[in-house]
Amino acid sequence: MDSYTKGFVIEFNRQTFQSKDLRWQQLQSILDTLPSSPKLSPKLFGRIYSICHDAYLEFSGRELHFELFLLSKLISVLLLIHRENPTPITEPNSPLYESFLHLLEEHFREEHSVRFYSEQLGLTSKALTMRFHRLGVSSPRELIQDRCLIEAKRFLFYSSLTIQEIADRLGFDDPNYFARFFRTQARMSPGAFRSSAGRLC
Repeated sequence: MDSYTKGFVIEFNRQTFQSKDLRWQQLQSILDTLPSSPKLSPKLFGRIYSICHDAYLEFSGRELHFELFLLSKLISVLLLIHRENPTPITEPNSPLYESFLHLLEEHFREEHSVRFYSEQLGLTSKALTMRFHRLGVSSPRELIQDRCLIEAKRFLFYSSLTIQEIADRLGFDDPNYFARFFRTQARMSPGAFRSSAGRLC
């Protein structure tokens, strides 16, 4: 990112789509299959930017039922990105997958190995990976890495914690190893990401 970069950050969690209604489960499945760096045509980018701008204005005003308005905009953005980057949607009901995600949310700050999660679920690491492959979702290892990366970016963007403090909070004993992990996943150093994020504010 350069100094002229502008944009929006949309932050939400999986609880946003937690419902037994099939339509909400489909949205959750779409979210699970979206690429981390989706490809957008210039036309679609402009459309999504406009939606985000409307959402920002609504959030700033906080008028009656603004939460419902924001939710509708979030759904619109997710569906538009999914249309541009179609991938097989997972089965709405996959207890194993849901159990893994709940475990991951509870333990990703201290447990980064597939083995830990597979043992908690009564499977070998290989069996868990194969099950996810058949579901058409990211591998357990990729999901663990993605969750750690998202949290690292959140700390870098919103907090003044040092790189070492962030590494500690995410269960990395060696801040240098954390820095290498971040660079591999994000294709820039933690410091560079924080600097570029600061220019967006």
